[in-house]
Amino acid sequence: LQVQSSGRLNVPRMELSIDSVWLDMDQAIPLALILNELVSNAFKHAGEKNGRIAISLSSSARTVRMSVADDGEGLQEGFDPLAGSSLGMKLAEALTLQIGGTLSWANRNGAEFTVQFDIRSPSTRIQG
Repeated sequence: LQVQSSGRLNVPRMELSIDSVWLDMDQAIPLALILNELVSNAFKHAGEKNGRIAISLSSSARTVRMSVADDGEGLQEGFDPLAGSSLGMKLAEALTLQIGGTLSWANRNGAEFTVQFDIRSPSTRIQG
């Protein structure tokens, strides 16, 4: 994956590890919005120093795990997405709850956010 910048000098290197995962639209759309928020945040922090952003998506049996990590300065001690003023992180947490999952975070040579949830059976089937 090559990322191009529009006027930005520092563009992070992207590392992807993506498995095929089939989701119902009720989980796929919120997960995509969560991914967008986490990657946007990673660009803000890892991009400051030509850093690295790693995105992984995997599943085992009926559980999906998605993580977004960067090698920026990491999270402040006591970081809590619900206590801060970041609307994006509050949205990511709300969307994670909507898909029946958990959002966790850690400092591992930068910030790492992980969403984990069980795959739901499709709520509606569309026949063509």
